[in-house]
Amino acid sequence: MAQDSRHEESAFVWPGVNKLALGAVRRWMAAAWRDFAAAYAVAGAGLALFVFATAALSLPMLLDRRDMDTISAAIVSFNALRGNPAQMLAWAATIVVLTAAGFATMFVGLAIALPLVGHMAWHAYRETIAPYGR
Repeated sequence: MAQDSRHEESAFVWPGVNKLALGAVRRWMAAAWRDFAAAYAVAGAGLALFVFATAALSLPMLLDRRDMDTISAAIVSFNALRGNPAQMLAWAATIVVLTAAGFATMFVGLAIALPLVGHMAWHAYRETIAPYGR
């Protein structure tokens, strides 16, 4: 079966559209896609940083201190990030690498990575916040 010559070059070729205009549309779409992807990555990184800052040390704190409420624990966790930004961001990068390795192994590695991250969180809490709280 012979292919229609109009659709030979691309699936996005419309009858009556010359190649110059089509090339301009493709370049514009590529630039728009790059801008969207960059904005999406920045927004995602900001949201991930906020979640990490409020949850990194607050979960072990809630397990350790029965009288602690969630808002106070999130504030203490955020302040720990502000006080130790290099160490906490290195820890966040470690969590990303372990999670990516878990995904790369078709989720089998998450069975090792997630308990390891929980263990790291507990010891980070014990070294960072617990000595000052009791």
